[in-house]
Amino acid sequence: MPLPSVSGTITDKNLQAVKDALAAIEAALPLLSVSLAEADRRGARTTGEGRLPFVLDAAEIAQDNPDILPKTFDTDGFEATVALLNGFTEVLTLLDQTRSKIDDTRLAAGVQAMTGASDVYHYGQDAVKKVPGIKPIVDRMGQQYQQAVATRRANKKAKADKAAGK
Repeated sequence: MPLPSVSGTITDKNLQAVKDALAAIEAALPLLSVSLAEADRRGARTTGEGRLPFVLDAAEIAQDNPDILPKTFDTDGFEATVALLNGFTEVLTLLDQTRSKIDDTRLAAGVQAMTGASDVYHYGQDAVKKVPGIKPIVDRMGQQYQQAVATRRANKKAKADKAAGK
C-alpha cells in the first residue's frame, strides 16, 4: 500500500509555536529536573511494561486497608507518588500519540523525498557527460547509495544471525 502524499511547509512561525508549546509543557511540569544516567536506568525497579497495574493495586490496598500497614509507612506520600505517576503517564501517552503522528508524517515525507532524490540521481547519471560540474555530485550520491545498501545488508544479516542465535 503506497504511503499518503505529504505536502506543505513547517514555517518558522510553526516551528516557533511548537517550541513555545514545548516550553509551556515544561513550565507546567516543574518537576522535570531529574536526569538519570544509563546505569541508574538499568538498575531501577520501574513501572515499565505491565508493572503499573501492580502499583495501582498496591495503592488501592493502601487506601482501602490502612490498618494493615505499619505506622511508619507514609501512606499519604505513597498515594501522592502514585497520583504523580498517573499524571506523568497520561502526559506521556498524549505526547507519544503526537510523536507517533509526527514520526509517521516524517516517514511519509522521507519516502517522497527519497523517491525524488533517486529520480534526480538517475537523471544526473544520464546528464553527467552533458552538464559540466555535475559528475562529482553524482559520484558522491552513488557512494552514499552504495554505503546505504551495504549498511542495510549488514543490518539485515545481523538481524538474521541474532534470530538464528549466532
